Amino acid sequence: MASKIFISYRRDDSAAMAGRLYDRLVEKFGEANLFIDVDNMPAGADFVKHLSKQVESCDIFLCTVGPNWLNAKDEDGRRRLDQPDDYVRVEIASALNRDIPVIPVLIEGARVPKARELPGDIAALARHNAVEVRSSHFRRDADDLAQKISEILKEEGHAPRRLVLPIVGVLLALMFGWVGLWSLSWIRSGTTEQPQNAACKSGFVWRVARADDPVCVTPESRARVAEENRTASSRIQPGGSASGPFTCLSGFVWREAFQGDFVCVTPEVRTLVREENQLAASRRVQQ
Repeated sequence: MASKIFISYRRDDSAAMAGRLYDRLVEKFGEANLFIDVDNMPAGADFVKHLSKQVESCDIFLCTVGPNWLNAKDEDGRRRLDQPDDYVRVEIASALNRDIPVIPVLIEGARVPKARELPGDIAALARHNAVEVRSSHFRRDADDLAQKISEILKEEGHAPRRLVLPIVGVLLALMFGWVGLWSLSWIRSGTTEQPQNAACKSGFVWRVARADDPVCVTPESRARVAEENRTASSRIQPGGSASGPFTCLSGFVWREAFQGDFVCVTPEVRTLVREENQLAASRRVQQ
């Protein structure tokens, strides 16, 4: 198997269970295809860069969540997740940014945290379906998780991924170039093509993420979108990454205002864009 599985855990929350889970998954997928624990980090390495690199090379990310995961505190009494350099937060943010399968693994009755309880760059974790691994049913639960991982890898076609990525990356780059030129042409001309016989309700304007964008937003959001479109190329990783030659800079994700939207924004903005899309119909009136 050419796929790699990353196991994220907090030591003072679920170290023992994460270790048991690692040993069980090694039996199924092999030691070379799993990564766990910052103890494997080379001496002198920048742990943020090292962890991000490890996440970039994985195909599935397991986030073990125990009873103390959400509110674990450092020696100064500050919640660890609120610290930008918290290694668990760094790992999760890197995985979410790559848009790979992220599976919360709930340990000993823990629950999936709510988005409002998480920092903005990892708030999307709350939307991912979780699995439960219990000490009392460890073997069965761990084997069920292994089966789910196998099914995901089969569906996503990750086994031949390293052969396909260069081709996909080139196609994405070419597509982005076309989209960028197309976008510039209508932005500069000032033309838009919103739905016929429709208008935005009072207080809202067309978003114009693209020429035929049917979503109504506040004037402030429209101004933000225009700036995002204008600076799109500055948020692309120069030279690409392990994910391919066309990747958002660290800390940014695809905006997803529409299918094929290759503009990079912060995770908070993407959440806002999704909310705007959901509210689209309620902000329009038929004429």
